[in-house]
Amino acid sequence: MLRTILASALLTTGVASSSNASELSKRLTFTVAAGTATEVGLIRPIASPEGTVDGVTAIRSYSGNFSADLVFDTNTLAPKNFTFNSGSIIGSGYSLQLFSNVVYAAPYGIKSTFYFQQAGQISYSPTTMLPPGLVDGSGALIPSQQNFLASQGIIVTGRSVTGTALNRITDDYINFPDTLPLPGSATVTISQVSKNTFSRTLKAKLVLSLNEAETILLPAPSLNTSIIKTEAGTITSSSSNFTAPTPYGQWAIDNQLNNPDPESPNPSGIPYAILMALDLPATASTLPITIENTGYGPVATIVLPEDGLQNPMSIEYTSDLSASNWVPLTTNYYLHGPSALDQGKSGSPKFTLPPGPTGFIRFVSIIE
Repeated sequence: MLRTILASALLTTGVASSSNASELSKRLTFTVAAGTATEVGLIRPIASPEGTVDGVTAIRSYSGNFSADLVFDTNTLAPKNFTFNSGSIIGSGYSLQLFSNVVYAAPYGIKSTFYFQQAGQISYSPTTMLPPGLVDGSGALIPSQQNFLASQGIIVTGRSVTGTALNRITDDYINFPDTLPLPGSATVTISQVSKNTFSRTLKAKLVLSLNEAETILLPAPSLNTSIIKTEAGTITSSSSNFTAPTPYGQWAIDNQLNNPDPESPNPSGIPYAILMALDLPATASTLPITIENTGYGPVATIVLPEDGLQNPMSIEYTSDLSASNWVPLTTNYYLHGPSALDQGKSGSPKFTLPPGPTGFIRFVSIIE
């Protein structure tokens, strides 16, 4: 950790704060994780004459990659927007076969019925309909803004009853591409892989959580019945590692500085870490700190940025400047409470000094 100090006795007021851009946009390529699979199934919605609900399942694997534009807060790593750009998620083919006794209307009565669903490899292109795609506070994509374009493959769902013609429904995405709703729910998260003073190495993950059930009607004269197609599981995709500036690194970029040491002073002698914490430009020559003598002793006031402190600060105290034993100023001298200098705080907090003939305080900011 790097600790930067500044003696309050040297400070005056009069510097406006600089802007701080905390949002960053990255175009990333996501790859579906190896081994990703879901469970697909067919279920009869009505119990058979034997009183059982019949069903069958199969495993469906997924692969592919796609690109997306991700906007996130560089301070909190909270996603703000997620907009699909190109690429596809590919679902493997599968085969489902189910035998069930079904009660049909007269004159058919109980008939042994064979249901089936056969799917080839399907290519789904995730698409954002009205960019940018919004992300809520939990990282979830807004389903109504996203969809899947199925553009390759065929799915055939059918039924066969003894003595009747084969009855089937075909979804032909090769000749008739179809826009499908975003399956399940999608959540994007950003995690930190490593970090230094100026930049972070990050990784993004998009997880589609499926728990789908679609009723398919298979009509035929006197043989109307339905089958429920299900799919459950998760489709996980991750980006490769990418970099983003830390809040201090972004402040340095905004001020056209090349990785300045936080302890280094600017031409006016003010350490860069203090300027960053107070959201001031690197060229600032004064600081918004004043000391006033009152009947109760000296009172120091610091004016914090309207948008809040960009990095936490604290105060240290000594009764003798020639000594090296600076100690933390106890919080009972923080007139606006012990959290007055926490990150994100604003306002004009005040501080007093311990009683004694002399005393000095210095403001501290730590860049981790």
